[in-house]
Amino acid sequence: ATDFVDGMIFFGKRIVCDDDADSNSLPRPSKKCGISNLMRMIVSQKWDICNLMRMIEGAFTIVVSFVFIVQSTTVIDLFLNFAGVTFVSELDDVAFRLANIGLLGTATQRMAILVSKHKVDLGGKKHTQRAMKRRNIVRFISFAAIIIGMWIGLTRFVRYQDVSKYACKSVTFTVGESTMIELPLRSFSGTYIINETDHEKRAVYVQEQGREQGSRGAYLAYCASAGRWTLTNYWWAREESDGDDDDDDHCTGPWDPCCYYDLQSERTKTYDITEISEIQHYSGSSVDAGIKCNDCKEGSRDDSLAWASCGWAGVCNATTEFLGEREFEKKTCDCDPGHFGDSCQFKGPCTEMIFQDDEFPGYGKSFHLLYSEDKKPLMVHDRPAYILKNPSSVDEFAALVFDGGRWRLVIEHDSFHEWDPTKGEKTIEKYLAEDFNALRDGEYDYEYISEYSNEGSPANVPFRASLSGQGSDSSVGKLGDEEFILLCADCEEDDDYASGISYCLGSNGMQNNSLCISENSPLLKRPVNRCNCEHGFIGPLCQTRPVEGKLLLHLEHGKKNSCSICGENNMWTVWELIGLYNNT
Repeated sequence: ATDFVDGMIFFGKRIVCDDDADSNSLPRPSKKCGISNLMRMIVSQKWDICNLMRMIEGAFTIVVSFVFIVQSTTVIDLFLNFAGVTFVSELDDVAFRLANIGLLGTATQRMAILVSKHKVDLGGKKHTQRAMKRRNIVRFISFAAIIIGMWIGLTRFVRYQDVSKYACKSVTFTVGESTMIELPLRSFSGTYIINETDHEKRAVYVQEQGREQGSRGAYLAYCASAGRWTLTNYWWAREESDGDDDDDDHCTGPWDPCCYYDLQSERTKTYDITEISEIQHYSGSSVDAGIKCNDCKEGSRDDSLAWASCGWAGVCNATTEFLGEREFEKKTCDCDPGHFGDSCQFKGPCTEMIFQDDEFPGYGKSFHLLYSEDKKPLMVHDRPAYILKNPSSVDEFAALVFDGGRWRLVIEHDSFHEWDPTKGEKTIEKYLAEDFNALRDGEYDYEYISEYSNEGSPANVPFRASLSGQGSDSSVGKLGDEEFILLCADCEEDDDYASGISYCLGSNGMQNNSLCISENSPLLKRPVNRCNCEHGFIGPLCQTRPVEGKLLLHLEHGKKNSCSICGENNMWTVWELIGLYNNT
């Protein structure tokens, strides 16, 4: 701040040479400080430039110091930051002193001494005293204004921080597989939305899946007594708190982040949940997990950073929302057709999943995308849900739902213990959209389960039969050996790369978009892209080739053990079996 104030005070002031100084101290003889009147005018211009640069340097230092004050979390950090700023700000003075004593060369020493022999012209002694008094008053007022301004700015930042104005409005929490406890930690994965209430002056995030009917999943909050962010399964915490007969005064209920939590962060005082670097189980074991802020960068497609924040497949839009009495600006990605996800990172969703080879025994060949009441793809834990309905009974169906890390095949309504279609209150679509949460409804029955996956669809993810609830992996139980693979039937056209997720295969085994045609779907009642395979090829993507190789036939000709062999120039030769005219 000293450089800023002094530069402001001395800017435009006339400088004069101190003729009383000993000119013999210069390395070479000089008359009247060694400069002419013309040079004196040039020096005055340089003086103004120097003061201007000094003001800029001082202002920059004030801004940097304010940023350090805002970002420092401990007193030690604050002192270390200021020590660094002070060191940098003193480098020019150190260099001047070194030049003045001749350590940087004779020419540099001469210029340093010439500068030292000039001073600001304040007039006579009487005028000098008045000028010094005015300068001290101006200096005091300037320093006071800077301190008050920084205090007001810091107070505003603290206030906004306390009401979570700078917090992410939506985060994605991803948890990997774990075999150490019976609870499938992957079901904690998903989108978490900032809540209308906070805790310990920090934001509280509630799992979006099942949030419309009250919290049916988990929530993220800060526990001051532990100095950690914690992740709590609300429904399990509510059951524990209701059944706890002990007089435990430190627990205030299921919304207390210091009690009944499942996962915890490292010790931290951060207000920004995305700064968490480590997630642990409450027992202290490390867990493979991560947190990502979903707030995108507002801007058009011409802004590469804004476009990249939506995966190069959408535009970031800012909307004003109210949580209670607090106003927030929420920035979300508006994805292009054919893309979805919090950052438009997934293609699709796929409208139909078809088995690559054998289907689940006793089930149909394909599953269709579920749609919500507003005709949008229905998402469960941020992934699309699929269904195979029995046309003769509305209550009989098989659904593919995502539990945060794996896809499960759930059969009929009896599998969802929290849903009763006989009451006629909710359809399966409405139940999955509003009520279902894998943490709350984790005991639902399923017959097949996929491998762990973070992809946007169950395509190409192996499924295996669930044989029991016990096994080496306590979160899935014992699984069968046979694998089942689903493929996305949506293909890409030549003129629209974003029209589908998969692509058709030609006879040479390479991608062939010309085989992708548009046809009307009787179920969706709109056009969809499907593969029109070449002759002899089958499968949703024409991936199954005809029989290849030479065909050997043994034909009886009336004599025992006699035979004929089909080959070239034989009427039994199979032509164009794989479409390459090679007579095989």
